[in-house]
Parts: sequence; C-alpha cells; structure tokens
Amino acid sequence: MTSDTTSKSSRRKSYLLLLTGMILGIGLVFAGKFGVDYSGTDTFCDQACHTHPHATQSWIKSTHYTTKSGVKTHCIQCHLPGGGLEYYTEKARLGGKDIYGKLFKDVSKIDWLSKRSFDEAKEFTYDSGCTNCHSILFSAKLSKKGVDGHLHYQRAIDKLRCISCHMNVGHFVEKKPGEEQELDLLDKMDITAFPVNPEGFKNYTEVLPGSDVRFEMVAIPGGTFEMGSS
Repeated sequence: MTSDTTSKSSRRKSYLLLLTGMILGIGLVFAGKFGVDYSGTDTFCDQACHTHPHATQSWIKSTHYTTKSGVKTHCIQCHLPGGGLEYYTEKARLGGKDIYGKLFKDVSKIDWLSKRSFDEAKEFTYDSGCTNCHSILFSAKLSKKGVDGHLHYQRAIDKLRCISCHMNVGHFVEKKPGEEQELDLLDKMDITAFPVNPEGFKNYTEVLPGSDVRFEMVAIPGGTFEMGSS
C-alpha cells in the first residue's frame, strides 16, 4: 500500500469519526431538549415527581387552572424561574429533592399542612414566573386595594414576594366561614416605611406605578427664606 493510499484511508477514517461525532452530538442535543420539555409537563410533574397527594387536585380547583380567559397556568410557570440559567439550575435542584423524597421518604408521614407557609413556598415559587404572565402590575381593572398592594410590593421588593399576598392562587384552599381572604393580609402588613399615601412629617419612598423608578422623598420643615439679591 502506497503512502498516498494510506493518507486517503486515514482521511476517510477522520471524516467518518467526525461525522459520527456530529450525529451523536445532534442526537444528544435533541434528546436533552426532549428530556427538558417532557420533564416540564404537568403530566410528568403529577405522575413522576410529586409526592404530595393533593397537589394536582388543589391546582385543578384553583383560579390558575380555571381562568376567566381560558388560559391554563402550568406547574413550571409558577414553580420554576422565568428563564435563563437559573431555570435549569433550579430545575435540577428541585428535581433532585423530588427524586430523593420519592425514593427515600415515607410520604404518608409528611405534615403537608405545615408546608403551606410562606417560608416553605418561597423555596419553590418564583416572582419571575409570576411576572412572565402578569407583566402589567397596574391593569385597568385592578382594584384600589390591588393598586395599593402592588405599590407596596414595588417599594419593598427586597422584602416581599408575590406570594406574600397571593399565597393560595395556585392551589385552592377551602376557607372556613369568617376566614380572611388573601388581600386582607395587606391590612396586617407594616407599610409605614413605604406609605401608599404618605401622611405626616416623615421621609418615604415614592415609586412610579408600573416601573422600578424610585425617589427617596425627604421631609423638609416648612418656613420662609430669601432668594436672590436684595
């Protein structure tokens, strides 16, 4: 065999290996995409991951499932970030927790009622998921209390989450007679540091509705002064 023949044979093998690698790479990309998409479906969440026996039923009875517009909110729209790298890192973190619980925990001994708290829910509910759908915080039909609540949220965004007020919109909870509704929680919040309608002589933070623009307003004592040259 001549050196020229050997060289051609070597090139063919290199091309074949390159082509095989490309096909495998494309196959892995599509398989990964399929896996990510399928593991984000409501069916997968219900059948493969959730150990909570009432999660699906309470979601179906919620206002996020039967909406006035007919648009159904899916599991990952609330329980994963709105996108980017954080979406995949949180998907891996929460998926790992679900798998561990499925394999190694006795779900019949879990106190599910204790899990329905803000401190628990904030670990798997994301504001970026909420605002992906509710991009307009000050909609035309928003009530006065809703406007006040969203203004307060913007002013204290480092302290509050959407679920601070809207804890039960994703999963229905049967309310007992006389039990307060979600937005009534605003009445119990300390909003003196971020007044919606500031009164009295004190500093406050002003926020332009529907934006992240803030002004630190400083209370200046009233009085008189001379301006210009006499």
